[in-house]
Amino acid sequence: MCCRDGTTRPVPATLVIPSPSVAPPAQPRPVVVWVLARPGDAGLHVLDPPPEGVRFVVGSEPEAFDDAPSPDAVLDCWSGRRRIAGVLERAPELPWFHSRSAGLDTVLVPGVVASSAILTNGRGAVSSSLAEFVVASLLYFVKDLRRLVKSQEAGTWDPFDMEMLQGRTLGIVGYGDIGRAAAERVQPLGMK
Repeated sequence: MCCRDGTTRPVPATLVIPSPSVAPPAQPRPVVVWVLARPGDAGLHVLDPPPEGVRFVVGSEPEAFDDAPSPDAVLDCWSGRRRIAGVLERAPELPWFHSRSAGLDTVLVPGVVASSAILTNGRGAVSSSLAEFVVASLLYFVKDLRRLVKSQEAGTWDPFDMEMLQGRTLGIVGYGDIGRAAAERVQPLGMK
């Protein structure tokens, strides 16, 4: 082994590390997330299994959290103002409130506004899917799919003039993630 002064010393055959006199640190407590969701919420499957070190407490009513450990976060899954207010009463020291929806209009109850909790939302999480729904809706109406399905069920064929989306203008109220995603998807259809 070379030293700073240029000399060499033999390397010991074994290296003895003294035992620490302090006990190893305790396992950190899991991150507790209260999930406020209606029974049968199809989106909850993404929480299973929970990541290591995370504990989800799922309930549809505020009372479901009465015996739960204090939350590090609350995830609201479109539960409504009354339920949100009830959950916030049970978590006065809440550091983080997350809304699964992109909009916050139904989330901004007085308790959320007055809280010091960080408020986040699901902006962008469903933009592509909702933009596809916009395209489906446009095609549904311009192609009069309801009439076509009724004709099919009746076993009849009634000729009609074909309408087109091409050349039409789509008005978008609110040009956030969803509005921009919808605009991108209608351009290939020739819409303005």
